[in-house]
Amino acid sequence: MVIDAENSEMHQVRDFIAANWSLFTSHIREKSMTDEQAEEEAQRIFVVVGGGGEE
Repeated sequence: MVIDAENSEMHQVRDFIAANWSLFTSHIREKSMTDEQAEEEAQRIFVVVGGGGEE
């Protein structure tokens, strides 16, 4: 089922981001953001892919 595959991919993305948080925020920071802006953007993206919420 397509929905199951999409959910699986989102969980993989979420797990990868969680496991590599400092690398992820460093990559965002390269986009000329302050540390605080990079952290906020990383949090926003993490929530979008299903992290930080209820499961």
